[in-house]
Amino acid sequence: MQRPEWLQWLDAQIVQIIYFIFAGKAYATFSLLFGFSFFIQLRNARRRGCDFRMRFAWRMLLLLAFAEFHSLFYNGDILTLYAVCGLILIPASSWKDRTVLLVGSFLMLQPWCWAKIIYALFNPDYIDNNSLFMQYAAPAEVAGRTGDLLQTLASNLTDGWLYSNVWQIEAGRLFQTPALFLFGMWLGRKKFFECSDSSRIFWKKALFVAIIASAILYPLKEFVPQHLTNITILSYYSIIAGMIYNFFFMICGGYFEIAKLTVGDFEGYCVGG
Repeated sequence: MQRPEWLQWLDAQIVQIIYFIFAGKAYATFSLLFGFSFFIQLRNARRRGCDFRMRFAWRMLLLLAFAEFHSLFYNGDILTLYAVCGLILIPASSWKDRTVLLVGSFLMLQPWCWAKIIYALFNPDYIDNNSLFMQYAAPAEVAGRTGDLLQTLASNLTDGWLYSNVWQIEAGRLFQTPALFLFGMWLGRKKFFECSDSSRIFWKKALFVAIIASAILYPLKEFVPQHLTNITILSYYSIIAGMIYNFFFMICGGYFEIAKLTVGDFEGYCVGG
């Protein structure tokens, strides 16, 4: 029985609203807190006179092993990327605060996408639609819908694994994820998750900047692509605009929760460092 048109319209509107509020924002928030949790564990270990970095490297190795097992059953796994990108926190733990912030900002700006856009500007015949993942997505989807258990496991081990990880790279997460890890560690260092006058002032300023940036970036994200005719520029511009917009919108959406958190709230998740 076909659903009535008004119900189809309502479903579409709900999907758009949910996508607008949550798509990319939850991932960004989780990544930010991943870096912050690393800071807490590193700090707690140093207070005990221990070097947490090698233990963290071991944990990333275990996370990678779990990610590979998980990817057998779900080809949308993000943990492989987390395990790899998380390693940047080990050398970054020795960087100065300014260096952490600068490197994180550089990565957040998606330098690979900018390089592709600049190359395309000087080489108009160059075509790159940033969709290499599609050749793996199609067979992975077929296996997931029609295959038995063994066929699905085999597909997820090959096409599914490539689909998930190539998509994440092409979606800009290879740069966004370590950037957010670094930002989270920087916020911990600066004590901006502690209840203090300085942290409240910081988050109010962050909210103001995020609102302005989101208001500017939203039309750039939604309307500029309609006027881009070069497929390479369109593909990579959409990644840049979408990623940066999601970052600032995350700050807007999470402000009221983030602003009231204290370090103590998180230490309960990091017992034992």
